[in-house]
Amino acid sequence: MSGICTGFFGTGNGCPQIRVGFAVYFSTFRTNMTATSRSGLIKTTLLLTSTLTVMAGATISPSLPQIRAVFADVEMADTLVKLVLTMPAAFIALGAPFAGMVIDRFGRIRLLIASVLLYALAGTTGLYLDTLPTILAGRAFLGLAVAGIMTVCSTLVGDYFEGEERNSFMSQQGAFMAAGGVVYVALGGWLADLGWRVPFALYGSALLFVPLILFALYEPKVSNDSEQSGTEPPASGRPFLASLVMVYSICILGLAIFYMIPVQMPFLIKEVSDSGNWLIGVSIAGTMLFGAVGSILYKTLKRKLHYQHIYAVSFAVQAVGYILIAMAGNYLQLIPGLLISGIGAGLLLPNAGLWLVNVSPVAIRGKVLGGMTTAVFAGQFLSPIILRPVIEASSLQGSFLWVGIAMVFIPLLLVAIPLRWTSPQNDAPVAEPS
Repeated sequence: MSGICTGFFGTGNGCPQIRVGFAVYFSTFRTNMTATSRSGLIKTTLLLTSTLTVMAGATISPSLPQIRAVFADVEMADTLVKLVLTMPAAFIALGAPFAGMVIDRFGRIRLLIASVLLYALAGTTGLYLDTLPTILAGRAFLGLAVAGIMTVCSTLVGDYFEGEERNSFMSQQGAFMAAGGVVYVALGGWLADLGWRVPFALYGSALLFVPLILFALYEPKVSNDSEQSGTEPPASGRPFLASLVMVYSICILGLAIFYMIPVQMPFLIKEVSDSGNWLIGVSIAGTMLFGAVGSILYKTLKRKLHYQHIYAVSFAVQAVGYILIAMAGNYLQLIPGLLISGIGAGLLLPNAGLWLVNVSPVAIRGKVLGGMTTAVFAGQFLSPIILRPVIEASSLQGSFLWVGIAMVFIPLLLVAIPLRWTSPQNDAPVAEPS
């Protein structure tokens, strides 16, 4: 193979020259594009790639009741089957800090490509593995892949954009991820009716993103913050540290609460109705669709409210949704609560990402956003574990009531925290190498 490559691409180290050839071609083509079209291509690529993080869990959510039935004779099957959904989250939480360190030391794009390739390989293991432990192992590697993808994408948003453009893109990204969740959950529900393994095939579609990433994205030229903007953003001090503590804490809590829907809702729907997997997928997809609505509204809210007040709005809206879910008596009565809670949840990640991008110096942005990724997916992984005692003490539907009541008090606490403790400072984007 090396000889063939050398024959076509000249003497030297053989096949690696293919990579160099493609890099030169992509670089030349990008240079000839207009600034507007190139910016649009970058945004489109980041938006599409970001949806892979949603696919990691959402795709197989409608299959959970079937998977439990297949492995009913396994000890602790109920808990282990729910971990099939949340296992990636545990390894995303473990892998994200390392992804952040790799990003800051070795660059963004190489890690993104490697992560997408691992995503496709690990995600499809459910097609052919036959035991819960091996399926869980495949889901663990999927989590490591998502850690790299999510951390790189969040970091590149801070690198490529600034000011109002950054605010707008974070809103678009949240909406696009939610809309991607709609597609993936709906497809997952439809494919689950063909067989519980079939939805795992969707993860192979990640391979389609590799050429787009190679073509559209560039490795930012990272320099010191003082060189970028003329000022040094706060890397220490009370506002910076208070922002980190608040965002990380809310990410853990908020995602543990929101993930009740993809983890517990398939089983709750089976309790209150005889709906098939397709309708389970539709209900969860509807929640994510209205999450996109919440993300679209984020840009408008950000013009009027501080970050922590947007969080207060998010939890207040979700509280209403969860209480309505707890009061539902059939499938159709569940829908309003799901949609309302989706709107509130749609504000969580755009707010977290923008807050941390604006408060973090470029030199440590990867680490800070890696920490956010850890917090988000730690919340997802912990969701079924934290909620199990509440469910056992009341009921599956009763757990939504108690969580909804608890969420009523979170906005009061957020509003009471002085804004001067958590006032972030904007940062300029890093420059593209000439």
